[in-house]
Amino acid sequence: HSFREHGSQYPAYGSIVAAGANACVLHYRADAAPIRSGELVLIGAVVANTRVGNAREWHRCWLDYRFLAEQLRPMRSLKLLGAATPLMTVHPSANGWARWTDWYASAAWRAMGAPPSLKDQAALETVAEHIAAEEVDPQISYNHVNAHRMHHLDHRLHEIGNRLFIATVIAGLVIMAAIITHAEWLVPFKVPLGVLTAVLPTLGSAVFGMRGQGDFAGAARRSAETADALARPTLRLRERPIELPSAARATEDAAVTMLADLGAWRTSFSDKKLAIPA
Repeated sequence: HSFREHGSQYPAYGSIVAAGANACVLHYRADAAPIRSGELVLIGAVVANTRVGNAREWHRCWLDYRFLAEQLRPMRSLKLLGAATPLMTVHPSANGWARWTDWYASAAWRAMGAPPSLKDQAALETVAEHIAAEEVDPQISYNHVNAHRMHHLDHRLHEIGNRLFIATVIAGLVIMAAIITHAEWLVPFKVPLGVLTAVLPTLGSAVFGMRGQGDFAGAARRSAETADALARPTLRLRERPIELPSAARATEDAAVTMLADLGAWRTSFSDKKLAIPA
């Protein structure tokens, strides 16, 4: 009725209705196999698992654990330098409340007790150099390496996708030329070439989908920006002579920069949900 109402005599493509093993068959058209009880239970389990996973944010747990690690990492140094409070979340949860990682970090900060006093300028400079060398420098190196790796991966996926689509165009042109010229040599290769014209663009679309979903170019840019931002407090930590407020401020700035990088990741994942494959 819907097709007739919009001026069509029949569907352009027939429906594909399948479950179980038939769902893995490309262009399954029989649409006659019954759904078994176990398959129906499996479908229900997938739907239930997806709903529960979205409600409990299972796909974002790795970000929470990574964020908590970045909150805990600078606490010892901040306590030694007499910071008043621990670093809290950069981006709160969707409902505006503090996340569980903030409660855990606050409890850990309270359990550390009162900050010790640094006895002299030499002790302060030793602590500042330790923070720069052991906590900030490795993060700068990691972000430089990660920026290069993500840029290389994005470029490689772009090249692979382009080559797959170019190969599709070449295969299509070969088929067209052979049909126009009535070439007999095409007959043995007709089926393989037809398969290639279907498979190659599918693979190309999948590659470009991975490239867009992974946002490797954005990850490379964020890592490069984070490395540049961390270099500034590192220089301040290595200034001599250095004062306690300056060292504490530089350490806080470095920690905030690392948390802000993860905050950008959390923002990019905030709208992504677990989905049932269509």
